[in-house]
Amino acid sequence: VDIADADFVFSSRWPQLTELDLQLDFINNDLFMSSPTAKLQGVNVSKMSAHIMQLSNAQEVVIDAYGQTTGADLTALILESNLANSLGSVLDRGVIIDGSVASTLSLTVPFHGDEVIAKGTASLLESDVAIPAIDVTFNSARGSVSFVNETIQASSVSAELLGQTVVLDFFGEQGDSRYDLN
Repeated sequence: VDIADADFVFSSRWPQLTELDLQLDFINNDLFMSSPTAKLQGVNVSKMSAHIMQLSNAQEVVIDAYGQTTGADLTALILESNLANSLGSVLDRGVIIDGSVASTLSLTVPFHGDEVIAKGTASLLESDVAIPAIDVTFNSARGSVSFVNETIQASSVSAELLGQTVVLDFFGEQGDSRYDLN
């Protein structure tokens, strides 16, 4: 089944996919979906796929996608998701990305009550990364940051600081009363 220019709401806690050209394939008791392009708020999505296994007893839908966007649009997307109060807060006020970002995203969306699991990577593509709390901006950052829900991790991210090349490793997670970034 082919569907053109559709909108798809996969969770009330995430923005809907729009401008979606979707191919649905029913194979035995499973549903596979694919789309060459779509929009997830301001993020251009490509190579999107989803699947629901065992339709008659399905527990979740798993959505995988590749996206290309800016740090500002990625932050806006996360602020409209179930990660708004953790990772969204960090990206909005603590670690501000200015520049291009390529990302992979895998969402596991349960059909009944459980939390959405969001995991993936954000690849910095010569982006500037500001940390306002310490008044520092890393220029031309290159490397990948991985995340599982509000937990982020990076190693060997290179950038320029005061004209010198630096290499960064960090880990962040939600603490009791704030987001901790080390």
